[in-house]
Amino acid sequence: MKKADRQKSCFLFVHSHPDGFPDHSGQDDLEERKLFSTAFNRIRTAGVHASLIFMNGVPSSGRAWLEDGSHASLERIRIIGDRFRFIFLRQQQVFIPDFFDRQVRAFGPDVLLVSLGLDTFEADPISKFRLGTEDFLRLGELIGGARLPTLFVFEGGYNLTALPQITVNVLEGFESG
Repeated sequence: MKKADRQKSCFLFVHSHPDGFPDHSGQDDLEERKLFSTAFNRIRTAGVHASLIFMNGVPSSGRAWLEDGSHASLERIRIIGDRFRFIFLRQQQVFIPDFFDRQVRAFGPDVLLVSLGLDTFEADPISKFRLGTEDFLRLGELIGGARLPTLFVFEGGYNLTALPQITVNVLEGFESG
């Protein structure tokens, strides 16, 4: 919890049940209430903390805890890794998000076309967006996680000093995604 506080992160408690029970139990309700009360006292990051139950190597149940001690069930989990996807907890359904839908309809499922507007950078002289240099690295990772041949079309970006670095961040993130 100290590390989460230092890094301004949220706390995620992950566990499984020995009998294979796929949901949160009454005992989880009691113990997690105490655990997350402590988490909210020690971690000053604004937001929620969460609990996940894994069964057979995949999440089967999840919930977000709020500072007032209440919690809400999670409907889905977004996974960013080998391939960007969602897991819908109750159905154990894996779903590739449809924000690539336009590209799939235009070019088929084998190519990804990215219109990359770099004027979203926080120090761009004509933009009101606030993406930092590290955000472009993460953006590249998300795009690379699709694992598709990708064509980048660069547009926008008027901070000529920062443009090389944010471009490199997108491409490095893409290669590592």
